[in-house]
Amino acid sequence: MNNHLPITKSNVQHIQQLQKEKNYRSTHASFVIEGEKWVNFALDNYPHLVRIIVGTREWYTNNKTVSEEEEITPITYYFIKDIELNRISTQKTPNKVVAVLDIPSTDTTLTPAPKGITLVIDNMNDPGNFGTIIRLSGWFGIQQIVCSEQTVDCYNPKVVQATMGSLLGISITYTDLATYLANTTLPVYAADMKGDTLAQIKFPEACIILIGQESNGLSADLYPHITQRIHIPSAPSTEVESLNVGMAASIICYEFYR
Repeated sequence: MNNHLPITKSNVQHIQQLQKEKNYRSTHASFVIEGEKWVNFALDNYPHLVRIIVGTREWYTNNKTVSEEEEITPITYYFIKDIELNRISTQKTPNKVVAVLDIPSTDTTLTPAPKGITLVIDNMNDPGNFGTIIRLSGWFGIQQIVCSEQTVDCYNPKVVQATMGSLLGISITYTDLATYLANTTLPVYAADMKGDTLAQIKFPEACIILIGQESNGLSADLYPHITQRIHIPSAPSTEVESLNVGMAASIICYEFYR
């Protein structure tokens, strides 16, 4: 196993830039995860993606690192003090360890799943909502998410934290959605307040579910490619204006797999 090295100023700056800057993450093809549960999950299931572990002595005492025999690629281990951890953590209460991972390769062919749902996300800019959708995709076994180029970066720290570990098992690609939808052979179902009631929809074996922002809805150039618009009806007496987009996506996915 590599020696546990004391963390340096340049190491800290590297991690801080990965946390803050999308272009820096893209240039280095790396992103940061935080927390004991998240890091242990990555070490157990995706050790080939892990490049750097930065942990407190307490974390190293209580957790198993990866031996040289188990390592597919080298992992560099650094010690860090609690006070230094505050400088690189995006959490209000830092959780003993952070890790730098390679950004996994994605399906650049954008071939839709032959069964089940391919999720398509249009211009979603709220990292918490997007992270929730990635998390529910993991729950329902959805393998592919295709995003507009304006959608928030899936490796944004707030998105990463909201996914609760589901991020690494899903192919997430950014592209021009109008072009993508124009070239698909699958039916496209779009969440829309003016759509048909969800219970009336007879989903096929495989389809695309298109989700947009709560506030602005879907981009105008996507409507010609929609097969059917769907909405989730509310109670007649409700005073709630709309559902959270993550909640709506969960209900639609449940109805499909039900």
